[in-house]
Amino acid sequence: MYKLVIIGTVLAFATAHIHPVNEYIIKQIKERATTWEPMEIEDNPLHHMTIEQVQGLLGTIIDFEDTTFPDPEISNEINGAFDSRTAWPGCVHAIRDQASCGSCWAFGSSEALSDRFCIASSKSNNAVLSP
Repeated sequence: MYKLVIIGTVLAFATAHIHPVNEYIIKQIKERATTWEPMEIEDNPLHHMTIEQVQGLLGTIIDFEDTTFPDPEISNEINGAFDSRTAWPGCVHAIRDQASCGSCWAFGSSEALSDRFCIASSKSNNAVLSP
């Protein structure tokens, strides 16, 4: 529970344009953590990075200025009867339980890649990649 609170706090700082390595966050971690202790600011390798560099480590580019998307081209040739289970039997794997750890991005990408490997190799029952 505390890890999620601390990680959420770090993400909130990083996206709010306040550097996540600061006295406030260190104090919060020291008050709440029971099994580990944070680095002091001057020892933290993120301390000398800019906010943009820290955001880059989070795996995202935050650009609030351009949030519009072009209208998609619509094709009338889409077959409404298509079913990937019959098109590629054995390549669509069962849905796995990702619990509540916030790893939907890892599960989604590894599942899609597993399916693509199976489809590309024309084999059924290929190995399922680990998130």
